[in-house]
Amino acid sequence: MEIRPTYRILMKDYLDAVYQGKNNWWRYLLSIAVILFFWLVIGSIPVVLFSAYLMVDGNSESGFTQTGFSGVDPLIAFFVTMSGFLMFFLAIFISVRFIHARPFRSLVTPGRKINWKRLSFGFTFWFVIACLISFFEAILYPNRYSTSFDPIPFLIFFFFAILLIPMQAACEELFFRGYLMQSLGLRIRGLIVLPLISGLTFGSLHLWNPEMTETNGSWLLAASYFLIGWFAALITLVDGGLELALGLHVANNLYTALVANYTVSALPSESIFTVNVIDPFYGFISLCIGLLIFYLLAFQIFPKEQIVQGVSPSLQEEELPG
Repeated sequence: MEIRPTYRILMKDYLDAVYQGKNNWWRYLLSIAVILFFWLVIGSIPVVLFSAYLMVDGNSESGFTQTGFSGVDPLIAFFVTMSGFLMFFLAIFISVRFIHARPFRSLVTPGRKINWKRLSFGFTFWFVIACLISFFEAILYPNRYSTSFDPIPFLIFFFFAILLIPMQAACEELFFRGYLMQSLGLRIRGLIVLPLISGLTFGSLHLWNPEMTETNGSWLLAASYFLIGWFAALITLVDGGLELALGLHVANNLYTALVANYTVSALPSESIFTVNVIDPFYGFISLCIGLLIFYLLAFQIFPKEQIVQGVSPSLQEEELPG
């Protein structure tokens, strides 16, 4: 008899993926130390060196401030900003694969294969939702958007963006909704506490973004970051895999970088449009509506594949090690 998967089964499948590896307390301590050192220390070296260069390059218009790099080619600033995520990704891989001795894919799915269809769904629908959010904002507030499209720089930036931004978004999802949430799942289970913790940790990471200090109503921006982290954790647990959250996050960051970026942004880019005003209220309300639509699409209109006899498809594909 076929039944639709319940979130409890899928959530258990996903959190139990942690048992595919070793979970001694010292492995978590060492892994967190490795990840933070690679990400925040080694990954910051390019930013520090480039900032030092800008201080002595003789150009008074270039530098590094609270709002990021100024007077610098967006492509160069983008490379320097992204460099830390290369180290972040490497540290997560080393920690999971060698310190915990578990398959790296277990951060994404408890099964043998990543559900690329689900990931594509998350990407496509959130990209469309982001377009609609910007469209209605441009209709309501016509002066907020200005065209900044420059074909040659855009095409060059586009090539590197589609390579590096998915990695950057994946790092955050693999760490916050993958490694941390599965680790906490050893002691905590449930759809209330885990998404709450994920939202708070993810939101706190973005409190130092440039737009937080340059915008009135920064508390609403903070609430938006919390909401995104909370929602990504929620859909990961309900769906029993990280694919939806990965697709959503990559779509969100690519849309911001390539289609409509802000004048003050943590991610400098060559976008088609520039948003001259950050409206925290419109952003928060439209985000809530967009996430609700996404949830209905993902779990009511296009739910995950059915399961047989209470066993999820991911666990039907393989026999997990004991």
